[in-house]
Amino acid sequence: MPSRRAITFCLALLAALFWAAPARANIKLSITVRPALQGSALTVRIGVVNQGNEAAKRLGYAVYLGETVARAQGAADLPPGGRDQAELTLPFSPTLPGGYGVGVRVDYHDINGYPLSAVSWGLFKNQTLAIAPRLLRGRPGNPWPGKPPAFELHNPLDSPLEVTLRVLAPAEFVPDRLTRTLTLGPRQEVRVPLELENRAALVGSTYPLAGLVSYVHQGKHHIGAAQSLLSVGLLSDPLYAWRPWLWALAGLLLAALLALAWVRRRRAA
Repeated sequence: MPSRRAITFCLALLAALFWAAPARANIKLSITVRPALQGSALTVRIGVVNQGNEAAKRLGYAVYLGETVARAQGAADLPPGGRDQAELTLPFSPTLPGGYGVGVRVDYHDINGYPLSAVSWGLFKNQTLAIAPRLLRGRPGNPWPGKPPAFELHNPLDSPLEVTLRVLAPAEFVPDRLTRTLTLGPRQEVRVPLELENRAALVGSTYPLAGLVSYVHQGKHHIGAAQSLLSVGLLSDPLYAWRPWLWALAGLLLAALLALAWVRRRRAA
């Protein structure tokens, strides 16, 4: 008859595979950001739609303009399909015409009180909008060592260019804000990896990172924006990929042990 240890091992393997399933977020916020500069005041209008199937609780808004931060409280409860909005005003007096950008983070909680967040951005102009669409590209990654997300910068000019990259990440990661100043050679491309530590992100979820890059050229302030994706998977991705086969193997082992035990009992009888 199979030993109790063997049967216990099969049952434990089945249980471990069951509980290893990654948590799936049921809250999905769609964020729109509309900044507008009037005189020396920047007004940022934020709209949020809950496209998930679980209510978001205790919303909070933060707008990042360089080193300036403005915050506001949002809805206490945002049900599936629900909408919320906020309007924040920051002092801003740019000296150069051109394009500028703001980062926005929306903090919220699930029904169990677990803190979550999402990020986005908005672009605006001072007199004229100067956008650099091919200056910045996002590359996906994960928080494990050796596979970080990244932003790639490309100098479109035939002369050196000093650029400032600002990255806004969800609050579940450390650091949640990064600033890099780089000098790019003529037509040079540079990859900037983002070494982020997972502090409270849910396994099995994907989080957008907002990137804004700016530079000054010919008396204008230019702005570019891009998104990178950070996927939080299991540390042992190959093991998770084999999870269905491990399930089947554990089930077959358990069935074989039980069948063997039944045959031996029949023979003993």
